[in-house]
Amino acid sequence: MPSRSLALLGLFALLLAPAQGDEPSPPPARPAEVALSELRADPPARLGQTVHLVLQLGDAVPTFNPYVTRFGPGDFLCFRAWSDEQFLWERAAFDDPAPYVFARRGTVAAAILAGGRPYARFEVVASVREVFLGEPWIEVLSAQRLAEEVSEGAILHAVRGLELLREKNGALAAGQLERAKAGFLPAHARAELDRLIATCPVKR
Repeated sequence: MPSRSLALLGLFALLLAPAQGDEPSPPPARPAEVALSELRADPPARLGQTVHLVLQLGDAVPTFNPYVTRFGPGDFLCFRAWSDEQFLWERAAFDDPAPYVFARRGTVAAAILAGGRPYARFEVVASVREVFLGEPWIEVLSAQRLAEEVSEGAILHAVRGLELLREKNGALAAGQLERAKAGFLPAHARAELDRLIATCPVKR
């Protein structure tokens, strides 16, 4: 092979070889997985951070006061939402949704959340943009609907089951709680209903 060709091959080898000391860039870090309840318990701890969480969608808030935050109604949709581990057949949990969950108008995330019905579960990537009135003001950056959810029907049957359980009517309570399990529930909700059913008094 002519010396000129050998020289060219050597030059190409040098150009294609990684520079000494260079290493492949690490993949981008996955956002930390947290619960919505964790964000509410200590809002400043995650201020400015991007996080990954699962939430149960509440109702859209048609009018809201942005106060001094960035979340103007012309730019954002506002939703209430519950943390995934909250059992919404418990009155204390149902009455305590996170009040400030936002998605920017015109984004895919906003369209997905706006198209979801109450109690649907979503896996989201979000950022805690502000802390105000003791709550995190959360912007959802991306959202994906999950198949498993505790539907309105399941909640109503579970509520009735708990009422009957308090009345010591074990057979009817167990029946209502079993009906609450009929849907495609997440595992932790199904396990809690099973636990409640096991506590139903049975007459012998």
